[in-house]
Amino acid sequence: PDYFTEDFFNVFCKDRPDYRWIIIGPSRSGSTFHKDPNSTSAWNAVITGSKKWIMYPPNILPPGVFTSPDEAEVTAPVSLMEWYANYYEKKQKSNQKPLEGICHA
Repeated sequence: PDYFTEDFFNVFCKDRPDYRWIIIGPSRSGSTFHKDPNSTSAWNAVITGSKKWIMYPPNILPPGVFTSPDEAEVTAPVSLMEWYANYYEKKQKSNQKPLEGICHA
């Protein structure tokens, strides 16, 4: 599409950072809380089943999640399923709810 024709990373030529990934996972898999590298974004597709998204605005740190000193990386000391079991319900009752969605195949 026209709105994707300009690519700032083209100025780097051969030094361009990685920008293509394919990530595949089995049932009940998922990623941890993270920020996309190099301020990139991604297109996502679900081939079978569904994927639940829990997204917080950049200015809200999810409970139980911590940032690096420069805020470039985020980490959680527990697995995503543990986070869901221990923090999700509490956060639903607060005024800082995440944006959620389910992508179906």
